[in-house]
Order: sequence, then structure tokens, then C-alpha cells
Amino acid sequence: MSAEYNQHEAILQQFRHVGDFRLIPRDAAPERTTSCKITHDDWAVESCETHGVVFPDIKKDSAAAVYCWVVRDGGPKIRYVGKAGKGLHDRCKQHTRGFLESKPGHKNLKHLREALQQGCSVELWMRKPATVDLFGYDTSLHSSEEEALIAILAPAWNKAGRRQPQT
Repeated sequence: MSAEYNQHEAILQQFRHVGDFRLIPRDAAPERTTSCKITHDDWAVESCETHGVVFPDIKKDSAAAVYCWVVRDGGPKIRYVGKAGKGLHDRCKQHTRGFLESKPGHKNLKHLREALQQGCSVELWMRKPATVDLFGYDTSLHSSEEEALIAILAPAWNKAGRRQPQT
């Protein structure tokens, strides 16, 4: 196994596996029932009717998290690192909407689809970030952890958020 795989495997030991992304044919999306109280466009996004990539089932939780998308192709490669300030469930819904409405979302969808179509496993991993007491207030370090992981790993799918090294 390469040094990159070893580094990624070591980092993943501090995370927990949430589940795997799936690719579904667009015509296999669940049908909308008459009891649905969301717009057709929202249903199309949430049911994956329009993009075909399904996130793993995620329990609704408002706790901050740091997460990563891992592609398994001979070994683990962390391809994307993100933060979820108001919970992973809500952040994944934002990604799903972004697949259709934003340039970074379009790119993320393209990367996910390509990996899944090539037969790779794409996994969602997460961790509860460390906290620190600031002025008597318990503060999450999810933003700092995300920034550090992006700086260390330079994940291929995080190009939009990659910071330049300070000199």
C-alpha cells in the first residue's frame, strides 16, 4: 500500500464510517405520492430523480461534524473534506441541492458519478470535532479541523476551498 493510502487510513481511524454513496438510474427514483407536501422541484432533488447519486442514510442531528468522502480503489483516498456546523444530515441535503444549483456542486456530482460508474466504492465518514472552552463557552473546532485536514491532505475534490500556504 502506498504512503498516501497509509496516511489516509491513519486519519480515517479517527472517523466513523456512515455509509456508502449509491448510483441509481434516473428512472428508478421513487414515485411521488399525492401526500407529499413539497414542490415537484424539491421532490426531484430529494428523490435523486434529477442527478442519480444517493447519499447514505443519515440520522437527523444538529451536532457539528467534520466529514470526508472516501474513494476505495485499491486503498482509501480521501477526496473531499467538509464541515457541517449544523449537522451532517442538513449538510448532505445542501450538497444534494448544490448538485443542481452551483458550480462546485456540479463538479462534486461529476466526481461522485465518475467514481461510482468506474465501480469504485465511495464512502461517507464523519467525526465529532474537538471542542475548546472559550470565555466559558464550549466551542466546536469543526472549521479548524476541516482547514487542517485540507492543508494536510490536499483532497482532489476540494479545489474550491483550498487555501494557499502562507509565507
